[in-house]
Amino acid sequence: MRRFLCVGIAVGVIHWTVQFIAWSYAGAFAPEMNRARRIGTTLWNLLSSPILSLAPRSFVNDYFGLALVLNSALWGMICAAVAHKLGGFRRIDR
Repeated sequence: MRRFLCVGIAVGVIHWTVQFIAWSYAGAFAPEMNRARRIGTTLWNLLSSPILSLAPRSFVNDYFGLALVLNSALWGMICAAVAHKLGGFRRIDR
């Protein structure tokens, strides 16, 4: 259970950080940032799904920061569940 929780928290924090960086690069306006803007937009489109794609626009507009945190928590839980299934973690009975 501890590994499951650690994986979920680590993935959630990493996802939130990369999502924020992608969002900032996707909004870059300087001409010399053209390549970074394309990469940032692609990453943003990938990392912002599913919550920002499925949530009502008014919720995202009003609670953008909360939507980002919920999205990262969802990604963390999904990745932790996949790691748990693929990793063969066993419960240790004492």
